[in-house]
Amino acid sequence: MSLKYFKYSLKIEEELNDVKGIAESVNNVGGVYYYLEKFDSVLVFFEKSRKLDYSQKNYAELASTHNNISDVHLYKQDFKKAKMNFDSAFAFAKKSKLAFDIKNTLTYYALLYEAQNDYKKASEFYKKKNDFSDSIQKLSTIKRLQELEKKDQTAKRPNDYDKKYFAIRNEN
Repeated sequence: MSLKYFKYSLKIEEELNDVKGIAESVNNVGGVYYYLEKFDSVLVFFEKSRKLDYSQKNYAELASTHNNISDVHLYKQDFKKAKMNFDSAFAFAKKSKLAFDIKNTLTYYALLYEAQNDYKKASEFYKKKNDFSDSIQKLSTIKRLQELEKKDQTAKRPNDYDKKYFAIRNEN
């Protein structure tokens, strides 16, 4: 049922000539085929999505699409193609500067090495993902603390209105 709706959505996006919408719809159709385990169709749709994302220089979607393609190759145990696409996904994830894309790709690298029984490398990538997550959390906390400190400083410092009010009040 969802395949029918995603294909209908794709048809509408094509009629509107919305390239970003087409890429998303194509990727969604590919995702349904993935769950139906029709991997030849999956790769056709994901590859079309990749080309559209590339034409739009949509780095976040390119990272996601390359991870999707890699996941298919990982499932098929074609580790060379999986790694090649993970490498591309990671490069695009860094360009997108989105923490989610970077963490997601690091997780996929770990899964790749785990599937190859290289538990040492898998562990290294899980650690990299956790270290990255921790650093993002620390930056977020530091930024929030700085914002609160600035608000506190501003609240303690009289503004121009307060200075004028007290100056006039003290004159009387």
